Amino acid sequence: MDTDGKYTEVLIKWYKLIKEGKRPLIFGDGKQTMDFVNVLDVAKSCICAMNSDVQDEVFNIASGIEVSLEELCLELIKAMKVDIKPEYIPVPEERRKVEVTRRKASTVKAKKLLGFENSIPIQEGMKQLVNWLNSLDTQEVEKL
Repeated sequence: MDTDGKYTEVLIKWYKLIKEGKRPLIFGDGKQTMDFVNVLDVAKSCICAMNSDVQDEVFNIASGIEVSLEELCLELIKAMKVDIKPEYIPVPEERRKVEVTRRKASTVKAKKLLGFENSIPIQEGMKQLVNWLNSLDTQEVEKL
């Protein structure tokens, strides 16, 4: 997981805040959506591609499901088994200019040509992430 990217670091930041007993921060109303896919499904897609005769094609490897940042945050809270609510804060000016409010990939081509479909729902992915993060010692988590 890229922990330094503009968007992808959000789960690590939320996890750290929740572990400290603080409310995770959501910019805006949290209705912005993304299309999340589990790394195990990404690996599965690579195997599907290697086992196919397809060449010189580009694919969206995704779930094909929009998940709002609010839903993602609530799933993380649920996976961490804590009673906490997110805190909604204004979107910073620099993000307002480039904010994409919806992301959803078409997975039709990957299914048709590779036989790939994602199989790990967001709830299971959150449980896996929390289990992995909980298995790390404090110093390892701080490096993320």
